Amino acid sequence: TIEPCDTPSWLSPAGTVFINGIESGVIGRISPATMKAADIDQPALAAAIRPAPFMSAAPEIREAQRLPEHPAIERDLSAIVLESVTWNALMAVVDACELPHLEIASHITTWRGKGVPEDHKSVTMRLRFRADDRTLTRDEIDGPMASLSSRLQADTNAEIRT
Repeated sequence: TIEPCDTPSWLSPAGTVFINGIESGVIGRISPATMKAADIDQPALAAAIRPAPFMSAAPEIREAQRLPEHPAIERDLSAIVLESVTWNALMAVVDACELPHLEIASHITTWRGKGVPEDHKSVTMRLRFRADDRTLTRDEIDGPMASLSSRLQADTNAEIRT
C-alpha cells in the first residue's frame, strides 16, 4: 500500500510504500524545485525502494495456475476527485461494492491539468471481469459498473467521466 507523506522534500506529492505492512520506501512525483535544479523539463516520477522488505514479502512457493478458459471483459472508469482522495480510498469503494465476477481493478493513470478543476485529479482505473464457467455478457457488467459509479459519487464526491 502507499500512504501520503510529506517527506522526502524532493518528491511532491510523495507516498510511503508499505509491503505487507512493512515500510519499504517512498514514491512520488519529482518536486518542481528538484526538477528545476536537475534541469528536468518534463514531469517525472521517482521511487526509492529498499529491497530487503520487498524480497522477504515474496512467496517462497510458487504454484502454476491454469489459464482462464473464458475471455475477460475490461471496462475503464475515470473519476474526478479531490486531490486528497487516495487510490486506497477508491479501492476501498471498489471492494465495498463486492462486484460480481471482478477479477482485478488496476490503476491506469492520474491526470491533473486541462479539464480538471484546481485541487482535483482525474483517476482512471481498469476493471477486469471474468466468469470461470462462461463468457460474460455486456449486460452482466453494465449493472455492477453503474453501481460502482453511484457509490464512488456518494462516497468520494466523484464526478464520473465517460
